[in-house]
Amino acid sequence: MKRILYLLPFVFVLLPSLAYAQDINLSNYHYIHSNTSGSGQLLSDRADRTVIYGDSTNNNGVIKRIKFGSNGRENTRLYLKYPDGSTQDVSGNDVILDRETLSISIVLDKSTNSETYVKVLTVYVDDPDAPEQLAYNYTLNAPTNWGDRPGSDSPGSGTGTPFSKYKFFYVPYKDQYRLDYWDAPSSAASVKLVFTAASGAVYDREWPIDQVGGTLYLTCSGTYQLQYLNASGSVVSSVGGLQTSQIQQNVCSSFPEPVPKDDLNAKVTMPACTGQDSTGLPKVSWDATPGASSYDIYKDGQKIGETTDTSYDLPGDGSYSIVGRDPNGNVVGESDVNTPYIGASTNSDADAICQCIRDLQPTLDEIRDNTKAIHDELKTTNDELKKANGSLKEIVRQLTPTREYALPDPITKPDLFKPDDVMQTPYQNNQTNFTDQGDAATPDAMPAAPEPEAWSDENGVKLRPDAQMTPEAELRPEPELTPETELSPDQEPTLEPELTPEPERTPDREMVADPEMTADPEMQVQVENHPLRWDSSQYP
Repeated sequence: MKRILYLLPFVFVLLPSLAYAQDINLSNYHYIHSNTSGSGQLLSDRADRTVIYGDSTNNNGVIKRIKFGSNGRENTRLYLKYPDGSTQDVSGNDVILDRETLSISIVLDKSTNSETYVKVLTVYVDDPDAPEQLAYNYTLNAPTNWGDRPGSDSPGSGTGTPFSKYKFFYVPYKDQYRLDYWDAPSSAASVKLVFTAASGAVYDREWPIDQVGGTLYLTCSGTYQLQYLNASGSVVSSVGGLQTSQIQQNVCSSFPEPVPKDDLNAKVTMPACTGQDSTGLPKVSWDATPGASSYDIYKDGQKIGETTDTSYDLPGDGSYSIVGRDPNGNVVGESDVNTPYIGASTNSDADAICQCIRDLQPTLDEIRDNTKAIHDELKTTNDELKKANGSLKEIVRQLTPTREYALPDPITKPDLFKPDDVMQTPYQNNQTNFTDQGDAATPDAMPAAPEPEAWSDENGVKLRPDAQMTPEAELRPEPELTPETELSPDQEPTLEPELTPEPERTPDREMVADPEMTADPEMQVQVENHPLRWDSSQYP
């Protein structure tokens, strides 16, 4: 598919003569919408007129250029037919006529029953009665739109099954819509975005499925449709009716790129796959951006927080934006991440991956423990090699001459030198190291040790010797035990006589209170002094 929205400066460079055209809006359309094969199918307006005139009043306006909006032009031929019957092919959506003409017809030849949509957007005319070139804009919506007439063999036609795995929302601070989508159908080979303007003009762009990043930024007011196509070009799934009516400033110069912004190199991690104590919610981290003093966090287009760190705990699944701002509030970088399925219980693939990681964790821990000693030895060896390398470098440095020496040329080999024999006579050691000094003097006798009767403690109190121990009485063996008499069996018990009921009890006599007790007379304290009979200090 061809990109057919052109940048205005590009038009000015290629067509300087059209830069100052005067716009005239026509309440009309000129189009064809066909899903049948055949040649000579003519584009027509609301009155079924098939000829376009440069000036229908004076018939002197020369048609110079025509712009189209089209879709489904594969295997077709679109061409201009001049009044003399000659033709000029239209290969794109913008054609400059190769001859002057006051009228023109537009013809479509088709070889298949696929859906084809072609609409005239603007006709540029040189009118001698006008001071500048005229641009006639067809502003009336056509009766049908692309997708209304799918053909039986139409690549890219129809809607397929409804597609539901997407998020679509308006971003106020950027004045644009964001479309996040994920989990493409397994048969999808490409992604296609179809845009229908308010004028009825239809534009589209298609990307291979492996080049799609899951985020589109929609900047033009109108209606969008997202399609998934299989290898043969048929729509297998789609979502339509994506209205972008809140956009204030249309930026319709080009189609959006199919990849999210990532100025900050943002990454989303899922702690539940690696930790048992995790909350199970995703976490986004990014690189620090030069000039950024803070980062705003947006979810689904609405601000939910800000931080000066380079990571943020996301509150759940959603479409997030991390916007770096300088101290003045200016945007210095942005990253968009799409995490609608992270943490969802229905995401069986993610759950399976997490469970696989958990199952492998004990084995990984065992491998880590078993290889720790090897790792430590390798680290030690590496450290020793680093030291040896440093020593070798130092040796090389010391052996490397600090200046160049002039060597003889050629270098002659010196005669071998043999030193004289330094040992003329046998070696004799005449040095005296030790001499005999005789026997040592006999030491004095040791002083006599005091008898125990003269011992005293640290306070000078003499210690008395212990009393002489007397031997204990000799133990005598106990008398031999005699066996007990053999036990005889108990007599067979006899039945007790039948119990007779006790006679009826009579109540006790009523108790009378004892006479009131009187207190004993108060006791008298008697103090007596006794003389000291003995003092322990007198008996050491």
